[in-house]
Amino acid sequence: MVLFSLLFIEPYYTSPKNVITNTIPLLLVFTAIRPTIVHVAVWYTAMACLLGLLILSLFSLALYDSDKSPDNLKNKLANRIKNWVVLVGQGKVLYSAVFGYFLLSNFSIQDSFVLCFFVIWFVVIAIDPKSLHNVFSIRKRKRSGEEIGEIFGVQSKKIFLAKLFDDRRSIKKFDVVCFRYSMQDAEGLVLTGIVFDTYLLNQEKWAKLLQLGNPTTSASTLVKNVVYKVTDKNECDKVSETLKVDSLVGVVVDGSNIGKIKFEYSKKVDDLQEGDLLELSVGKRSLFYQVVGGATQKERLEARNETGFVEGEAVQLGEWVGENLSFHKFGWVPSINTPVFKADTSNIDVRKFEYPKYTIGSIPGTSLPSVVDLDEAVSHHMALIGVTGSGKSFLAREIIDEISVDTKIICIDFNDEFISELSQAPIPVVSNSDAKDIAANIQWIIGEREKWPKDQSKSEISKRDLAINTNLQTEIEKFLDRDGNNVGVFELPDVSNTTGILDYTKRFFRAIFEVARDRQQKGTPAKICVVLEEAHTIVPEWNFAGTSDKTSQSLVNSIGQIALQGRKYGIGFLVIAQRTANVSKTVLTQCNTVVCFQAFDETSFNFLGNYVGKDIVQTLPNLKKYHAIVAGKAVESNMPLIVDLTRPT
Repeated sequence: MVLFSLLFIEPYYTSPKNVITNTIPLLLVFTAIRPTIVHVAVWYTAMACLLGLLILSLFSLALYDSDKSPDNLKNKLANRIKNWVVLVGQGKVLYSAVFGYFLLSNFSIQDSFVLCFFVIWFVVIAIDPKSLHNVFSIRKRKRSGEEIGEIFGVQSKKIFLAKLFDDRRSIKKFDVVCFRYSMQDAEGLVLTGIVFDTYLLNQEKWAKLLQLGNPTTSASTLVKNVVYKVTDKNECDKVSETLKVDSLVGVVVDGSNIGKIKFEYSKKVDDLQEGDLLELSVGKRSLFYQVVGGATQKERLEARNETGFVEGEAVQLGEWVGENLSFHKFGWVPSINTPVFKADTSNIDVRKFEYPKYTIGSIPGTSLPSVVDLDEAVSHHMALIGVTGSGKSFLAREIIDEISVDTKIICIDFNDEFISELSQAPIPVVSNSDAKDIAANIQWIIGEREKWPKDQSKSEISKRDLAINTNLQTEIEKFLDRDGNNVGVFELPDVSNTTGILDYTKRFFRAIFEVARDRQQKGTPAKICVVLEEAHTIVPEWNFAGTSDKTSQSLVNSIGQIALQGRKYGIGFLVIAQRTANVSKTVLTQCNTVVCFQAFDETSFNFLGNYVGKDIVQTLPNLKKYHAIVAGKAVESNMPLIVDLTRPT
């Protein structure tokens, strides 16, 4: 019983339940041999001790209340009783006492037989069960100081659960470990990985082990299912570098799909941010994902025990195709518990390119550019959306500088703040003298149309309408034919009422459309980009128009017509707005390339979600300054990207 207790029970646990299993057999034995006991006092003393241990063990179990804290008076008393009965009632104490008594009561101490048995008893007591295998094993093992625990469960091909030895509880996350697993198909395969996480449960410490890299074949001295910590610093550093431990972000978890992965976050240095680029392997392919969110989660262990962790989300960008300067989506989902790393793009060569290709920014934390085709951006219309100060006007000025080499740019900026900071000062598309003549004619027409129809001079109205349109078209033609400065500005004349301003603006846009159409038909097309700064003041949504007259609606319709048909005649829009809710959806929906800076309103989320996807649009409120979501026809990548537009100082 000393051997059985020492080798099979107490190395793993000792509790009042074990004391009960030790005392009951001895009570039965002492009851059966009562007639043979010479010293009655010894018998009664032994029975009293055994009964006392049995009663105290039962009392300790009954007294302990798991629903109350360890500081509760009843639980503190139960623990004290438990500690005492476990100390006295452990098998090697009880059975050793019985063994010694009967040996000495039946034989003489001088007998060599007794001496031999006492030597055997001493050897048995001196056995350390945890190192027993080391003592008697023929095969040489690694030194026991490197053993930290034993595998008792497997969660997947790469995740193993280990119970740590009592004297190895100082193990921490990201320690490098190696082990052999008994269920492997081949002998001699050594798995190397890290401690991914640790748990404290039922006064025991568990560790979740993550295999990194591929198994290696060697004549290993490691015992199967025993986990060893790599303690040599040089070896540890080498293994960490090979396994990319410092860049590990986490593992893929349940709920992932082709377009988006969820991952349990665990990083050595807590520096992951929204927009960062992640990398994982599916077969021989390297796939890239971009972080779009994170949330805290709970994981149930046993009974009422729980542990918390952070669950991140990242959308798939796909494989990087250097030839196309873009990511191409991959059509499958990675396996659960696949390791996820922070991407290292230092070994990716980016080929050189020229205009109309343009680097709008880079993937945050990397050297990979986000490239747009400015010809596509302008011809199919482009929208820059975001709150004040997010960086949209800065980007618009850069784009204007780039496209001005072969495109005529007309800026519609009624407060002159935007055009005042352009690198080259824009020239008025309509001269001041002509603008005054046009304004005077518009004012006369408005006044004439306010009269009764019978009192209106319809012929004069038609004559002045024709003069206004001819004048505007002539001025626009001059601007398009002018060499040198390709940036122009549409300035409002001194018109006394809102209706006159709207009518003048409407006529100007109609003239642009007609000039572009005529040039296309004559075989001398023009490339024109119309920049709508503060677009909500020019093409407002009906609910935000500020006036409900027909002139306002007619203006929006005119610009909407250009947005719908202008591409055929070389006219493109660059729309700059703070909120999508305030801008005409007829115009916005024609913008095939969108750059979304920080935004907070629900309308923008709903509208932009159709462009960039519901997953990535949730990042808009948290975007940093000069960070934006880029998506659309002109973007080289076929997936929406979070891009850093910060320029080097």
